[in-house]
Amino acid sequence: MSKLIPDYVFDSIYDITPEVLTAHGVRGVLVDLDGTMASHKAALPPDTLHLFVDRLKDAGIAVLVFSNNHPERVGKFCEPLGVGYISHAGKPFSRGFRKAANRLGLSMREIAVIGDQIFTDVFGGNRAGALTCYVETLDRRFFWMSAVLSRADGAEWRREHIMAEPKFGPAGNSESFAAAGFKKSEDAPAWLEQMGLTAFEYQCGRGVRCGEETALKIGAAAEQHGIQMSIHAPYFINLSSEESERMEKNVGYVLETARLAVPLGATRMVVHCGGQGKLTRDRAMRNSHENVKNILRALEEAHLTGCTVCLETMGKKSVLGTAEEVCELVAADDRLLPCIDFGHLNCRTGGHMNTREEVKALFDLMENTIGHERTAKLHAHFSHIEYNDKGEVRHLTFADTVYGPDFTPVAEETAVRGYAPTFICESAGTQAEDALAMKQCFMAQAEK
Repeated sequence: MSKLIPDYVFDSIYDITPEVLTAHGVRGVLVDLDGTMASHKAALPPDTLHLFVDRLKDAGIAVLVFSNNHPERVGKFCEPLGVGYISHAGKPFSRGFRKAANRLGLSMREIAVIGDQIFTDVFGGNRAGALTCYVETLDRRFFWMSAVLSRADGAEWRREHIMAEPKFGPAGNSESFAAAGFKKSEDAPAWLEQMGLTAFEYQCGRGVRCGEETALKIGAAAEQHGIQMSIHAPYFINLSSEESERMEKNVGYVLETARLAVPLGATRMVVHCGGQGKLTRDRAMRNSHENVKNILRALEEAHLTGCTVCLETMGKKSVLGTAEEVCELVAADDRLLPCIDFGHLNCRTGGHMNTREEVKALFDLMENTIGHERTAKLHAHFSHIEYNDKGEVRHLTFADTVYGPDFTPVAEETAVRGYAPTFICESAGTQAEDALAMKQCFMAQAEK
């Protein structure tokens, strides 16, 4: 817990004086951008920020903007300030902090980290050995919760938690869950916590068949054991359909799933796109936009807006759901998130979601289409999947060495960019074990 507690707490960045910093031997600062220097909506720095930077420079303190946001955003903001920057900093992981220290030519003992995020700025700065200065955030764009932490000197202060670390867990229960003697899904959260996993996706692919009493038990267990819940809507949803009966059924399936999400405590709902059939691709996409609007309107009217709809990339080429198509649909409404299924994309591209460059290109596409904020908290599915010239054939386990994709490039790029996705493993029967392997792979990359 001590690494979550900053050395100093300030109401604003402007309360941090050169005298406070130099008294600790600080010769350089790493300053977060969004929520710290300015609101995420501010494209350019205010005049007061110029004065703050000049005061530090006049005192011989080097200033480096240190942000997890994308280069275009950070570079445009920093240019008029006349300061250097590191984007996609990968906070809170140590690699980015080492890079920043090298850029400044200073040791971490000579650096202060200034930011509004406990789990990125403060935690990362403390791990690196820097002086940490927490400031009250200028933004309220993430999910918030309040907590009281105790300072080392006994004083109490209130902080607000903004950013979470990546989550890892299975889609449904592994074969090993039943082999261990468990029969009820309400036992899954405790079992997953013991494994070191932090997420669970309840499966309604064949229909919503879970009763409210059971859902309440699962939800309570998930809350008790720190498991983030999501839910998969029925597979028979077809967003590309223009038949009125099918469109009504689409809405009905989503509403059923959303109602179950409430007692489960699920905050994300995965929804498939739909088959193209005899339609042109453009017409199928127009229909999908209309169906998504209908779904969101119905959720609003039913007051079922606590579970974010996540549109999934698909594995068969005959089905809508390329990365570009999903990003286009998600970009149309801020209430949506993408569900990036890396295995599906690997299938429909003939094995081209298997390198660091291919993952980087995907994340760049997402940031350029739906923005950094939604990209950084994407929902994701991952598994090895057999494919042919038409796309997906069947899900495999991590024992597969033929089809892939490899999770390492995903872990590397996610860690470097400081993203905090929810990764759900859909391996065939070994989804919990393979989810743990994914988590271990990610942590190894994050520590580099």
